[in-house]
Amino acid sequence: MKNPSILLLLLFTVTLACKSTKKLFEDGQYDKAFYSALDDLKKKPDNATAASILPQAYNEASTKYINSIEAAKTGSVTLQKLDVIYRNYSALQRMYDAVAATPASFPHINATNYNTELSEAAENAAAFRYARATDF
Repeated sequence: MKNPSILLLLLFTVTLACKSTKKLFEDGQYDKAFYSALDDLKKKPDNATAASILPQAYNEASTKYINSIEAAKTGSVTLQKLDVIYRNYSALQRMYDAVAATPASFPHINATNYNTELSEAAENAAAFRYARATDF
């Protein structure tokens, strides 16, 4: 008797997780939908809903970060812009690392490694801060 109730609870949880991921995506919360889809695939590698949402959420979220980086690169260099660039490359790299840690996601997404860009952004921000400090 206990086995059917456990099975139903598990089925309900998986169904609820899929709806949650889909709802996050539909609400435009692409970052959260991306990580939720990865979690869904970790739990159930053949989850079709998560597999279809994952690349879309990755593309939407990464496009948002890349656009923010490009906007920060325009005009004069400021500490705030360098911080924006660093934070956005950091978010992109976290997404790549999350994909790399989820083998079930490999057939569905080809994430970009932003480690080089992240390192350059950190160095640029550090150099800017150092230059400002020596000015004082």
